[in-house]
Amino acid sequence: LAEAFEPYNVELVTARGAAGQAADFKGAPLEPGAAFSMMLSVGDFTMGSIGTVTYRKERRILGFGHPFMGIGPLEAPICSAYIHDVYPLISASYKIGTPGPIVGSSLQDRTFSVSGVLGKQPRLIPVEAEVTDRSTGRRKTFRSQVVAHPNLSSALISSAVATGVAEIRGTPGAAFARIATSVQADEVGSIERTNTVFDARSIDSAATADLDEMLSILANNPFYPVAVKSARVKVEIESGRPTAQIERVYVREGRLEPGQSVEVGVVIKPYKQPAVTRTVTVQVPPSAADGTYTLLVRGGAPPASLAFGGLIIRPSAPQDPQQAPPANVRQMIQRLLERERGTEIVVRLWLPTTAVTAEGQRMAGLPAPLDAIMRSTKSSGVRLDRDEVRVIEPTDWVVSGTQTLTINVRKRDNREIGAAAGDPGGPPPQPPSAGGRLEVQARSEEHTSELQSQFHLVCRLLLE
Repeated sequence: LAEAFEPYNVELVTARGAAGQAADFKGAPLEPGAAFSMMLSVGDFTMGSIGTVTYRKERRILGFGHPFMGIGPLEAPICSAYIHDVYPLISASYKIGTPGPIVGSSLQDRTFSVSGVLGKQPRLIPVEAEVTDRSTGRRKTFRSQVVAHPNLSSALISSAVATGVAEIRGTPGAAFARIATSVQADEVGSIERTNTVFDARSIDSAATADLDEMLSILANNPFYPVAVKSARVKVEIESGRPTAQIERVYVREGRLEPGQSVEVGVVIKPYKQPAVTRTVTVQVPPSAADGTYTLLVRGGAPPASLAFGGLIIRPSAPQDPQQAPPANVRQMIQRLLERERGTEIVVRLWLPTTAVTAEGQRMAGLPAPLDAIMRSTKSSGVRLDRDEVRVIEPTDWVVSGTQTLTINVRKRDNREIGAAAGDPGGPPPQPPSAGGRLEVQARSEEHTSELQSQFHLVCRLLLE
């Protein structure tokens, strides 16, 4: 939160809720000299500043006599305020106050004052955080509303959720949480993802990892900001350390053939428990050429965050440098949703072949003539992505660690095939059965719309 407000030279001060507020306070008229508050978040998570009304004409007011943040156009709640006391200092005195009900909306935050209109409701983003601590039995649903500003909304939404998690689970220590994150946004609709996270110090920072990445894509993507409509996060916390580390991986076969399935043994070492082995089956593509292939096995847990005082540094999730960059916001979101979860193991077999990617869309299975044309085009919108075989294996732990090994793939020659079959010439080829033709036809109809979409994209790129 401090990082988001650093460009505006704002000093953040932590206060305790509505302590000392008069129970029957329903607001006071906003006349020149009256106290009012300009809020960035209202509800269970409140954030704002208290100032003085400078001028009023009918429903329009000026206040503060100085900028709030100097951010320019800003639609934020204007509330009446109850002043409990004044904290005098030589450098700068502080009013100790509590915001009252919303009575209007701000319009501008300029260098000389802030302006607003009374009786107008500002457009706010509802944020809900349902937090349950199964270890203590504490449970509460936190509801807040934050301002809809592209430079502020992401930090405010994340802070509203993290504050609720910290209130229910305020004790530091090892804990894990099951997270269900849902964000509604313009153009892209609903973005939903479930995950399991672990943190050895404070679970509130880990609980908002997926939410932060969704909001970052919507607000900071290289195309244009996408407005957030609402956000909801469900968090279930438990004490413990259900973590595991990938110790090593192995395969039993010394040599593989194209089309053959290989069983990859993954040795996992849970925390303070004996090592266990999971077997993941990966199939080598039938069209694979002879050569050496790299097999990568990685746990889905993100890198641990680093905390320095009040600053939290969260390393980004591993990215594939050989993957073509996304062409729009929807593709960025889709890649996030396809990423492995914390309790999953991903096995990736890197292939030496490539597939055509146009405008961020992978176009596998193109007819040979179109594929050749696309590979020869001089358009910067066409790139080649490295092919891979990707398999996801769920586990009972939050898994971290990465291991790699190499495997050899080689086709058997005719003599090896004949010796294995007992006939140097091998069995004669059999014609496809009717069932086989029906299966091919059904599969073809299933991919018709996808192929049509790819064909239209190819034609448009070739005509440019």
